[in-house]
Amino acid sequence: MRKQRLSILIVLLLFLIIPEYYASASQDNDNFLDIGLMLSNYNYKEIDIDGTTLDSETGALPGAELTFSHQPSNSNLFLRGSSNISTGNLTYNGANCNLDTNRCTPISFSHPNTFFNIEGDIGFFLGENKTFVLYSGIGHTYWYRGTSGGPGDYSETYTLYYFPTGIIVNIIPSKVINISIDASLRSMFSGKVTAYFSQSYPSENDVALTLGNTTGGVIKVSMIYLFNKDFSLLITPWYESSSNGISNLGILTDKSTGSSYYMQEPNSNTNKYGLNLGIRVEL
Repeated sequence: MRKQRLSILIVLLLFLIIPEYYASASQDNDNFLDIGLMLSNYNYKEIDIDGTTLDSETGALPGAELTFSHQPSNSNLFLRGSSNISTGNLTYNGANCNLDTNRCTPISFSHPNTFFNIEGDIGFFLGENKTFVLYSGIGHTYWYRGTSGGPGDYSETYTLYYFPTGIIVNIIPSKVINISIDASLRSMFSGKVTAYFSQSYPSENDVALTLGNTTGGVIKVSMIYLFNKDFSLLITPWYESSSNGISNLGILTDKSTGSSYYMQEPNSNTNKYGLNLGIRVEL
């Protein structure tokens, strides 16, 4: 709990306090605010020990993204804070299993989902024309998997933190077009999932599990069209790959029968890709 609180404080520091401090400390600042709409395609799979797919979540979600970056012209400092949110329905394909008989019935349904991410980065420019940026930071991801309302379904929440380590390559092919390639690795930690079984089975307890730590990655290619020095159009295709390691064992107890079962979250893989369309304003 203390580690999670410290991580949140660090994110807020990078995202809010540091950029404001430097913005007020120098008259030569270059501060950029990116505002964009997102369309994300999700492909989430839970995988058994033998490599078979247990269930999946797929579909496309709309969303929005906000990024503030501080790039002072009189130093090599780079600061950035970003957040995005996507919400809508995904399609679940899996099975409803009876723990007493160990029999599973295939099921498929549509249900609401919300994804939220916040990240703060600090780095420095390399090269005479600031062509490269090396950066690191801390991020937090939250996923609310809502219930469809059908029999046996329940909601879940996933929370995790990660350390990004990345590089940005800035290319200027013309006076009105810039290209920025941003690639990073994400080292996950403090991942948790909570399954709210009591929503469908009031006699059963909710189960919170700790996820195994893994490493994922993100790559974004931003095409920036400059209308003038203060206003630009952004088009950004991107791809993200992530995973959750197998969790610890949790205990699910049916208070009405006294029966108890061990529960475990399996390994999972998530592949996302999408397109952001937005504007950049120099502040």
